[in-house]
Amino acid sequence: MNKKQVTIMLLFGMLLLGTVFSGQTEELTERTMKIQLPTFSLLEENEAFNTINKTLYSESFSLLTTNSVDVETDFSHWDVTDYYSQATKTFENQRMISFKMDQYLYTYRSAHGSHLYLGFVFDLETGKKLRLNELFTVSETFLSVINGFMLETVKEKDIPIFEFTDFKGLDDSAEFYLQDESLIIVFQEYAYTPYVYGPLVFNIPFSEITDFSSSKYF
Repeated sequence: MNKKQVTIMLLFGMLLLGTVFSGQTEELTERTMKIQLPTFSLLEENEAFNTINKTLYSESFSLLTTNSVDVETDFSHWDVTDYYSQATKTFENQRMISFKMDQYLYTYRSAHGSHLYLGFVFDLETGKKLRLNELFTVSETFLSVINGFMLETVKEKDIPIFEFTDFKGLDDSAEFYLQDESLIIVFQEYAYTPYVYGPLVFNIPFSEITDFSSSKYF
């Protein structure tokens, strides 16, 4: 399977921010957008690979589009000064492939930027993005094992969960991907943890959930 690293870099030059007084520019700032993602080289037509390429590309703008920027027209939202998105392959076998995607957006004069962390697992035959319940039997027993593992991790590592919210365990807000011999579950920054800590990430060994694995993919 031939793959290549495609880097899309759009570097926007010095754009005016502020007003002009007596012909003098009040302030100039550089605005940058950089997208990096691995893609399948389509030397021959392959619908599954084409679907995966398109999905990764479109998802690369997720954090940007939620900030109400019209990316199909141009990078014209004046308050956005920096946007980065990077996808990395994390796992592959004969039936599926997985990626993680980290995104960062900084708006003009903000105290700090914001992040978005995404996970993907694709069926290599169809190009379909797989749900967790297609990879594992998500039963009450499965949830008990996963949530128990995560709660124990929070306790052992003394992770700073917000005092005003209880950790609820696995739900639809969590992102996931596969890495080496592990299932990675990610909760976004501010979901349970402060910005300084970053996202809440759990590395769950396959050995803990072997009994729930789908024979179609593992």
